[in-house]
Amino acid sequence: MTTRDEPSTTEHAPAADPGPSTSAAPAEQRMLDIESLRGLAHPLRIQLLEILGSRGPLTASGLAHLTGESSGTTSYHLRQLERHGFIQEEPGRGTARERWWRTRPGGFAVPTASLSESSPANREAVSLVNREFVQAQHRHLMAHVEHGTTELPEDWAEASTVTTVNLRVTAEELEEISAELHELSQRVVARYRAGRDRPEARPIQMNLNAFPLMFSEETP
Repeated sequence: MTTRDEPSTTEHAPAADPGPSTSAAPAEQRMLDIESLRGLAHPLRIQLLEILGSRGPLTASGLAHLTGESSGTTSYHLRQLERHGFIQEEPGRGTARERWWRTRPGGFAVPTASLSESSPANREAVSLVNREFVQAQHRHLMAHVEHGTTELPEDWAEASTVTTVNLRVTAEELEEISAELHELSQRVVARYRAGRDRPEARPIQMNLNAFPLMFSEETP
């Protein structure tokens, strides 16, 4: 299963955290059904959602500038994302002509196995959604690897971590590891969810992955 958590407030800049919050209460994560998945399964919609999740509230014209698309195109895909429950208007901002958009609180999960088994079209939709989000994560990570030590202040560079761990476990043990990592990430998010407008804070992104290597086989 693939999960994606979005902050429950509003934000600004590259990586995952919105702006002022009135509550630290976590929002419930949504399990996507096939209709919602198909509504998301478009490269530009995933790009728009990823940008809103990492940079915070933006308008259709602001997103057009970042993606190189027309504002008419981004506006259409934003309405589709709203229709399927991925984004919402930012309260108290914008006009009838210029709406501000943000991710909905709580994030979502893609039940990869069950949806993939239902039909080839569903399998392709799952693959597209996962592939586009992983590519976005990779772009952020590579930007950090290539520029973090030279462009970030020393304290930010030293505080960052990129970690790889290799283990040999059973499927049941991997399920336990995944659950523990998810629980840990939720505790971290809950601890720092409020007060995103505090001085000296900046957005960060955490990626937690645990998966079997595709060249491997089970021990007899």
